[in-house]
Amino acid sequence: MNAVAQTLEARRARTHRAGVRAVERRVVTAVRVVGVWYWPILAFAAVLVAVLQWRLGALEGSTVEYVLGSVRWFGFSLGVILPMALIRPHLAAGGTRRALLHGLARGAAWTGLIFGLVIAVLYLAEQLVWGLIGWDWHRSLGISGGTGPVTFGVNLVGEGLVTLIYFLLGTAVAAGFTRLGPWLGLALCLLLGIPALIADIALYAGPATALAEGLLGMTGPMPVAVSLGALGVLAVAVYLVVRQLLGDLPVKQNPA
Repeated sequence: MNAVAQTLEARRARTHRAGVRAVERRVVTAVRVVGVWYWPILAFAAVLVAVLQWRLGALEGSTVEYVLGSVRWFGFSLGVILPMALIRPHLAAGGTRRALLHGLARGAAWTGLIFGLVIAVLYLAEQLVWGLIGWDWHRSLGISGGTGPVTFGVNLVGEGLVTLIYFLLGTAVAAGFTRLGPWLGLALCLLLGIPALIADIALYAGPATALAEGLLGMTGPMPVAVSLGALGVLAVAVYLVVRQLLGDLPVKQNPA
């Protein structure tokens, strides 16, 4: 490779890295901005539900696990909105779809890490507060209902992977409707519901868990290693779907 080719290759690599970082930074910034109001509201809701159930004598376990049902769908909505909002200005600025894809993947990974960490902290805080009050803390959902650093890590990784999967599913749905139109896009959306159901079952949470208990005779969470492994495989599979859909996604131009 001659000097000119090396220079051009190095310039392309720098441009690609800059595009990836720009997309990643915008995703993380959006997650941080919305998280400033979203997480305090969620924590307040958990406290309010716990107090009301305690006063009514109906407190039967963790209340955090029930208010967290919206988290994965919040991640899904971010996956729908952010990529479609970023693709046109990203391409107009000279970025490539490859850089967009990599930046979105890294932003989705950060979203999963942030969400997983916050959820693990909320569970830990609930355990500590209930212990100080003298209430008996337990969970009926989730991979692990125990306490301690291992459970903290399991909550972080498990919830983070589910958020990552739902974020990517949101991206796949948005790209599918844009690329395929309303009817084929709807068919793809229904098909993508399968990994969402599997993710919920692997985490032992969400409506899919009740469905698995009724139809498959599931009586509790799978072993932790199996659950986390299944979530990891799902994350890779959904990413490959997103890569296929975004690879040459047509972008409509605004009318003059």
